[in-house]
Amino acid sequence: MQVHEIRVMRKGCKAENSAKVVFQNETLAIAEQQKIVDSFSVDQVVFISKSEQADIKASFYFDGKKVRICFICLSAAIQALLRNYPDKYRKDNLSIETDEKILIIDFLFTDFSKKEYNIMNHIQQSTNRNIHYWKHILPAYDGYERDCMLIEAPGAPLLSSDSTSSQKVVNPTLVAFENLDDFFNETLVHANNLKYRIQLKLDGNSYNDMFSVVYIQSLSQNQIIRLEYFSTYRSQLEQV
Repeated sequence: MQVHEIRVMRKGCKAENSAKVVFQNETLAIAEQQKIVDSFSVDQVVFISKSEQADIKASFYFDGKKVRICFICLSAAIQALLRNYPDKYRKDNLSIETDEKILIIDFLFTDFSKKEYNIMNHIQQSTNRNIHYWKHILPAYDGYERDCMLIEAPGAPLLSSDSTSSQKVVNPTLVAFENLDDFFNETLVHANNLKYRIQLKLDGNSYNDMFSVVYIQSLSQNQIIRLEYFSTYRSQLEQV
């Protein structure tokens, strides 16, 4: 059993999140997973194992409790998979078996631009001084607490080649983690009919540092929201 630790930061958030990605040889029972989660000092944990229905099976834990999905954990899991098994998982999409359904996530790989290099350098310099590091251009969304999620509208039509003129976008808003399920159910009507795409911005062929832009679209209502993360690989333990 391998454990990988990923440091995840979000634009505007004044604190970071650490997530552990546990690669299992076999899917552990929930009680066994909970024991492992309780032994960790981090808030977010995702267990990855083999699946007969999808590329992988994932179980998500947030704040020590099992949840349907955690996007911080999802970004960390994708980075750990790409870093350790690039030949297998660097492809057009990834299927993930969860407790409720199978998610199909489309990938779009791009290289760092000058903007991403500048942001990464600022993050690395600022975190060493323990000050706020990834500023948001809008003051109202800069410096928010780590137990909130900033949800924005997309900046580019990545989900479809069709015109986006009719797409319904969501104004930037902060949502407490405990209210995320209600937000998704209220904002993305018919939340069971969603399309996921993640733009993965990489530093060349390295997977140690990665920007993830998560786009979630309600196909029935043509509504889109966006989540953004920067993650950096910390360490690997061979077993727990």
